Amino acid sequence: MVWILLTAMLVSLFGGGGVVYAAADALPGDGLYPVKMLVEALRLAVSGDETDLDLYLELAGKRVSEMEALVQQERF
Repeated sequence: MVWILLTAMLVSLFGGGGVVYAAADALPGDGLYPVKMLVEALRLAVSGDETDLDLYLELAGKRVSEMEALVQQERF
């Protein structure tokens, strides 16, 4: 019984990491986009005050790239 629970926990942990990895390229309107937003919010929550500005600038650049990709795909 313990092995089954341990295996299930490991599969869910590694499977969750795969979802986060897959969500990195998600665009607004995609099913994994909320996962991407959650990961970014968590990054902001754990970042220190000194790195917040750099992280905000990085995320703003990602939003611009997303808008460009949406325009290219005519998904606006």
